[in-house]
Amino acid sequence: MMTRAWSAIVIAAVGGFILLVLAFQDVTTPSAVPWSAVDDAGGHMERAAGLVLQDERHGVLWASDGFSIYRSEGDRGFLKVHRVTPPLGLIWAASFRTLRNFLGLEETIEVFPLERDLLLVFVGGEIQRIDLKSGETEVVHRLRYYGRGEGRGVMPFGITADDQGRVYYGEYMTRRLQEGETVALFRSDDQGRNFEIVYEFPAIVVRHIHAVQWDPFDEVLWMGTGDGDEQSRVGYSKDFGETFLWVGQGSQDFRTVSFVFAEDQVAWLSDTVEVPSRALRWHRDDWEIQTSPGNLPGHGLYLRAIGGGFSLGTTAEEVVSLWLIGPELGMDEIMDWPLGKERMSGFATLRLARSHPEASDWLHFSPLRVAAKQPSIYRLSRHAAFAAAGVDLPSERHLLSRDDP
Repeated sequence: MMTRAWSAIVIAAVGGFILLVLAFQDVTTPSAVPWSAVDDAGGHMERAAGLVLQDERHGVLWASDGFSIYRSEGDRGFLKVHRVTPPLGLIWAASFRTLRNFLGLEETIEVFPLERDLLLVFVGGEIQRIDLKSGETEVVHRLRYYGRGEGRGVMPFGITADDQGRVYYGEYMTRRLQEGETVALFRSDDQGRNFEIVYEFPAIVVRHIHAVQWDPFDEVLWMGTGDGDEQSRVGYSKDFGETFLWVGQGSQDFRTVSFVFAEDQVAWLSDTVEVPSRALRWHRDDWEIQTSPGNLPGHGLYLRAIGGGFSLGTTAEEVVSLWLIGPELGMDEIMDWPLGKERMSGFATLRLARSHPEASDWLHFSPLRVAAKQPSIYRLSRHAAFAAAGVDLPSERHLLSRDDP
């Protein structure tokens, strides 16, 4: 008869094996993620479960799941193309899906494609340059501000490239900087092999940089900063980040985290609840700034052009919702998401893809840290989005007329 000691050993061994299997499953990410039909948030859509939207260009979608990178081409589902090895540190806790979702660490990496098989990945306070064909990874740069008590290092729309291949990123930190410290815009002139400071703010002037985006119409670099009134400004650089002309500063209207560009204007949402959040646009010809007739609930966050002067807009924190922003800044809600429990890291948000889009029948977005147990990428047809907002869909010719440089 088995003794109690042997029984305990067997039970412990079986329990340990079960925990090991569960841990392995929690760390493992799928090799492929399909699109599947789902009714969610009031609209019929398709979903790629477990993924966070990163970038969209030339018909290619990029996404992440923890440290795994995925690519979708055409209307096909996502295939895993690489798994990033983060630097040693607490960030390794994000390897476990359960911890990642519980703590709100879904935005563990930022993936910026330089070419189809060449990526820059911001992870754990460093930038890795990854060649997918050769499998080679090189750590090319370390962020000055990253980690608990420091900040996330860079915002999703704080990374961009110009039409000559120069790469830019703006520093994002959350702690109060000390005298002598600066907030900087970095530039790489060699496809991300080396980064140097190209523009600096003294610590008291801005808290951090929210957005850095290339304007394909005027071929200039735009930047947005925050957070206080005097720290909030938007402007552009004609000399690749060396100097800036500020088109607006000194109020929450100029606190923004993304821009959209059209032939005759630049638009953004104000990222604030201290005063009502709204949409604004700056006219290129006379520098006039127009504000929307209505306000948004919660923080106005990301914008993405979808053609014909229309944009998708998102709100975050207090209300997570998707909006259709019209050519005259009229705002109509498409859908919203119920909030879940507050996470230790980050806030409830709705993420859009980086990069200037081509005409597409699909609109993509990622709700994060909401009531759903895991992040997902959703895609909604353009027709369904306009119908949900109660707005007539413009002709295809009109949709293509204003947002393609």
